[in-house]
Amino acid sequence: MDEETTVHPDLDHPYLPGGESDRPCIKVYSGPLKGKEYPLTKEEYIIGRDLSSDIVVDEKVVSRRHATIMRKFNEYVICDLDSVNGIYVNNLKLDKAVLQHGDMIQIGSCLFQFLWQRRRLK
Repeated sequence: MDEETTVHPDLDHPYLPGGESDRPCIKVYSGPLKGKEYPLTKEEYIIGRDLSSDIVVDEKVVSRRHATIMRKFNEYVICDLDSVNGIYVNNLKLDKAVLQHGDMIQIGSCLFQFLWQRRRLK
C-alpha cells in the first residue's frame, strides 16, 4: 500500500438485522475489491490471483492460490497456502487463524473484514 491508512469499520452490518445473523460474510474495505461483499455459503473458499479462485485478487503480491477460508464445524478458519507474502489477521502475520466476528484480514492491498454474529440461544 502506498499510503498507510487506519480503517475503523462499523461492526453494524446493513444486511444483518439487529446486528445478528447466522450468515457469515467477508466485506472488503481496500484494494481492487473495495466495496464488495462475499457471503460464505460454501465449505471452502480460495483467495488468490488465479482466475479459478473464489475470491480473485489481481495483484502481483498475491499468490495464485494465496489463502483458504474453510468452515470447520461451527468455525471459519483462514489458512495461508504457503504464499510468498503471507496473510495478516488483525495486523499479525499468521499461518492459520480461527476467525471471529470483526476480524480484519489483509492479503496484498485488500483489507477484508469477517462478519458473523451468531444468534444466541435464549
